[in-house]
Amino acid sequence: MGSISIVGLGPGEFGQITIETLGLLRRGETYLRTSVHPCVEKLESEDVSFKSFDSLYEEEDRFEVIYRTIAETLAKRAENHDIVYAVPGNPLFGEKSVTDLIDICTQRGIGYRIFPAVSFVDVSADTLEFDPVEGLTITDAFALTGDAIRRQTPDPQTALLITQVYNAHMASEVKLALMRVYSDETEIVLLYHAGLLDEAVVTLPLYELDRQNCDHLTSVYVPADRENTKSLGKLLEIMRILRSPDGCPWDKEQDHHSLRTCLIEEAYEAADAIDQEDYENLQEELGDLLLQIVFHAQLAEEEGLFGIEDIIDGISEKMIRRHPHVFGDEKAETSAEVLTNWDQIKKTEKKPRTMAEEMASVPVSFTALMEAQKIQSKAGGQGFDWDDPLPALEKVREETAEVHEELIADGRDEERITDELGDLLFAAVNTARLAGVQAEEALRGANRKFIGRYRKMEELAQNEGKDFSGLSLDEQEKLWDLAKKEEKPALKS
Repeated sequence: MGSISIVGLGPGEFGQITIETLGLLRRGETYLRTSVHPCVEKLESEDVSFKSFDSLYEEEDRFEVIYRTIAETLAKRAENHDIVYAVPGNPLFGEKSVTDLIDICTQRGIGYRIFPAVSFVDVSADTLEFDPVEGLTITDAFALTGDAIRRQTPDPQTALLITQVYNAHMASEVKLALMRVYSDETEIVLLYHAGLLDEAVVTLPLYELDRQNCDHLTSVYVPADRENTKSLGKLLEIMRILRSPDGCPWDKEQDHHSLRTCLIEEAYEAADAIDQEDYENLQEELGDLLLQIVFHAQLAEEEGLFGIEDIIDGISEKMIRRHPHVFGDEKAETSAEVLTNWDQIKKTEKKPRTMAEEMASVPVSFTALMEAQKIQSKAGGQGFDWDDPLPALEKVREETAEVHEELIADGRDEERITDELGDLLFAAVNTARLAGVQAEEALRGANRKFIGRYRKMEELAQNEGKDFSGLSLDEQEKLWDLAKKEEKPALKS
């Protein structure tokens, strides 16, 4: 069996190829990923013969297929021959064909060795006079723009070096991706042919990026913007400052218990913005809610309990684990099947409990309507349920009759009336649940409808020159009927 020597041609100039690599190129059976490289012409004059994979780029549009084909071809050849595979730059900097080749060689027991080379990062750092140790994220344009699901989101807390900004269209896509995090006035640097004799450095605002001439040797450098407030890292830093000895007196006094009400209030305010379809306000309210999460995470970190990383890790793992129909081999074609699987997985994760214990574990911070609906759903999961809402509605009538009996009884017993009214409300929630309605939202809707009608009654009374509160009940009810008639048909009841 043969082996593969994997070498880099450096970022451009022939003099950047190491002596060891040049010796391998001269002696070996050499393959180039591409001959589109500034030093290739000089290689030919140095008695280096080679074959390239350039034709694959004309036959196939998908780079992942091209790189895999290259790796398979090289591995097949190396089964019986010693070969050299040369790529631009450093073999382990942005070279998918090399990582694919390493995977195949490892699986098939084919020997390989990687030889170091000057990378585009080295010459870019020299040109920019920047020390990467200060913090640098290295990526390529495809990682920022290619995959709508797995695309990278830049972190402005560190500098960013983007390669493969190879034409105006890609420059435009990169600009749009960066504008999600940076302002369009952010000063960036365009690097043309870094390390070559015709090297050029252009500083410009981000919004002008797609107005430049770009080719396959063009990179973009974005300096760190540590004051950028679109970064989660910046929000965490702000919270650490607020809790520091020189921070805010109020923030330093808080603990998990003192913030509990704030957390609930912010969640309700975000929900209210959704109900009102006020999306500008929703953005703000979600920010307030995120602040509460970050605040609790900071408190827990100070106490040595957990940090924001643990919170993110926990929920990420849970989402993957509870969606086997997306991240695994399970099947779930409907929402009902998804919820069934979710509950089954949830039960395996937690200590086994009786259903009564599960019901008792419903958070006490839930409203009574939410708690009732959750308890009923759990009972329904074990078959203690009706198939449709009509029997539940009959139960409402039964409970209504019992309330009526208590109200007309001699010597009203408030405790019994409270008990029967509780049964009536519980039955009403059950009817809503079986009808596919959230009881909490239904009641909120009724509250808003009542307020709207009441407002209309007051307006009608005012138009007649009357004080609404001074009207008799019969007069007020007439205005109520008028207010109902002026509503849209869909709201009438």
